[in-house]
Amino acid sequence: MNSDASPSESASRVGNHRESWSRRIARWYWGYDFFVSYNWASGGLYAVSLAERLRDLGYECFLDRAEFAAGDDWKQEGHNALRNTQRLVIIATREAIQNSRAVQLEVEIFTSRSHRVIPIVFDARFSPEERRQLPTLQRIPESTIEIIEQSSRIRVGPPRAASGDRLRDR
Repeated sequence: MNSDASPSESASRVGNHRESWSRRIARWYWGYDFFVSYNWASGGLYAVSLAERLRDLGYECFLDRAEFAAGDDWKQEGHNALRNTQRLVIIATREAIQNSRAVQLEVEIFTSRSHRVIPIVFDARFSPEERRQLPTLQRIPESTIEIIEQSSRIRVGPPRAASGDRLRDR
């Protein structure tokens, strides 16, 4: 995708993406580096931008809008992707954590395998009381490193890394 495109332009193109059967089989066999979990209304643009940037850095990234083809059983496809993913990134908006059954289910499936969860929290961390009350947060170990992002980034996506940068913990 064009890295100069706005998140909304990227979002519309991501939804129209179709990949070859050979690519889908390879992803099923080898899996994904990242699965991005989010609530579309509150974090969709950020999720699309993040997935695009991770792919630009050479990572395999599952984002529901990009991976489902017409006629797919999206629940089964999502479950398969979660089973074959190394890290779950949660776009942890208040709406996603408090109200999204889909995000909660993705966290439940993923954490049952004890893999890495990376929440991206906007402006303020969740309180200890919220961690005790919200089922989605209860599934994420307190020792998990959170990425704290400015709320203004929710509409524009994550900041760009310097050219050539890759995530270190591969």
